[in-house]
Amino acid sequence: MELPTWDNTKEYSDISCLKLTQDFEILSAIAKELHSLSLNLNQIIPNIQSLKPDELHTALKTAWEMVRASHEASLLRSQLFTYIDSTIALNSKEKAAHSLMAKLREFGTTCQNAHNSLYSFVLRISETDFERFLNNPLANEASFYWKRERKNANKLLSLEEEGLLTELEQHGYQAWSDLYQNLTANLKCELLYTDHKEVISFAKALSNLEAEDRELRAASWHAMQETFKNHQESCAQVLNARAGWNIQIMKRRARGKTMDYLEPSLHKNRMSRPTLDALNECLLRNRDTGQLAIKTFARAWKSESVEPFNLKAPAPALMGQKIEPLPFDKAMVMIEDAYKKVHPDMGNFVPMMLKNGYIDALPRPNRRASAYCTGFMKSRTPRVFLNYSDSMMAARVVAHELGHAFHNWVMRDIHPSQINYPMTLAETASIFGEILFSHVSREKNQDPVSQYPTLWMEAEMAVVYLTNIPMRFCFEKMLMDKKLNGENLFAEDLCQMMEQAWKDWHGETTARTDPYFWAHKLHFHHYPFYNFPYSFGYLFGYAVFAKWLEMGDDFYPRYCALLRDTGRMEVEELIKTHLDEDCTQISFWQKGVDQVKLKISALDSTLSEIGFA
Repeated sequence: MELPTWDNTKEYSDISCLKLTQDFEILSAIAKELHSLSLNLNQIIPNIQSLKPDELHTALKTAWEMVRASHEASLLRSQLFTYIDSTIALNSKEKAAHSLMAKLREFGTTCQNAHNSLYSFVLRISETDFERFLNNPLANEASFYWKRERKNANKLLSLEEEGLLTELEQHGYQAWSDLYQNLTANLKCELLYTDHKEVISFAKALSNLEAEDRELRAASWHAMQETFKNHQESCAQVLNARAGWNIQIMKRRARGKTMDYLEPSLHKNRMSRPTLDALNECLLRNRDTGQLAIKTFARAWKSESVEPFNLKAPAPALMGQKIEPLPFDKAMVMIEDAYKKVHPDMGNFVPMMLKNGYIDALPRPNRRASAYCTGFMKSRTPRVFLNYSDSMMAARVVAHELGHAFHNWVMRDIHPSQINYPMTLAETASIFGEILFSHVSREKNQDPVSQYPTLWMEAEMAVVYLTNIPMRFCFEKMLMDKKLNGENLFAEDLCQMMEQAWKDWHGETTARTDPYFWAHKLHFHHYPFYNFPYSFGYLFGYAVFAKWLEMGDDFYPRYCALLRDTGRMEVEELIKTHLDEDCTQISFWQKGVDQVKLKISALDSTLSEIGFA
């Protein structure tokens, strides 16, 4: 079958359609209303502790109106953002979409400034008045959010400062990220072969690292190195600027006190420092697990170590056998069968995504070089984006992204204020989907030759989540420590830091480092510490998987309940409530690592059974 592409016409017929224009007009009117309401509230905030009863009642009515208008604006902004961003993802040269995105961000700034006023008001009122605020039904829907944010009241800046930050972010912090995305979307990589050259997009070069052809993988990786060497200073400036911005904001909010630069990420991920410390200590103690997986790869490649361009490669072909490509339609059937093992409804979700045009998997020029899941707020329908290559690894990515989509699907009837889950829990369903896909693939193919590719894929997952992700965390901590000391880091410095982090986590298992990994990995240029949530999700996914094995048919309702609570619980509470476990203990995370070790051991044994020395 041909690779699927999105059908978003039920949302908007095209980027210049009347419906989209009308939504912008409605959003503009709401933004003006929010601005007017915020001006009224701003006059009250300085005297908030001495308001008379009638003045407080008026202030609460204004706040409730802002909650209503903010809710309406949020839905429209999300709807428009998804459509415009999806258009840009498909074609980075779509000028009309870029213009609309800039316009949308201007409205976003207005709405955010209004939210800052509401936020400042709600965080500054007394506990009694806060309870009165929650008497409003719409405000009460978001009670988890407001109660949680009030814990951060001491980090609030003045209204003027918060407003200025929001306005500056569009043309500063966010602009650096946009610059990086535009740069990478338009980069070309020149592949050098013995007898010819080939120029491809960066997105295609990245997807080639999962190709069966070793020469193609090697040529693509070396081309990426050369490409980012030529653009290293631009990428370095992006990292410096974004890290510097975050540090200055942190210092402002700390008001002279010491503030952990991980605190904003921990708050955003709704987890405590003891949980992160337990996770990181477990990963450090088991650093040899990922290294063992790479050594197993080296054995299969008949080499002392593994080249970086082979870390995502398909399993090497057996003597006299050729690993068959995995077409997209076959991969979808495999994923559907795996999901059906949990429950028929979960399995039926997979073809529904395909039938409705919710998946776009066709690589083409000027296309974003990543895989992700998004969704439309009006229809409450998910979308999956990826660049599919005919491999087991690519199928794993599909299983991963469909897990995200299923997560959003089971929450589609929940109030929008309760569906914003943190990155830590965003990976729950996606990692579970990956593990499930691998497990069922092995279950259906008991002979060693059939199990070999699946075990290989599981070992590659271990390298990503137990080696590569902790390496990224280590690198970013080094980056922040140096920026805190006032250092301006040149590309050469970042390459040296990357090499150090690489060696710390890979040991001597790879033939060389990937010095430009910091430059070509999108996550470093997106959100601060966009790394540890993946290791969290990976091991948490194994905990969920263990519950499925334990509960069987009784698991599905509990699983859906867990997913539905991800937007309204702290991670510690969620895990205790639905799994009866304590994630602040190293032992919780060790259970997941132990399961991974069994799979790596199984791969090692399988290599012996099928004839690898």
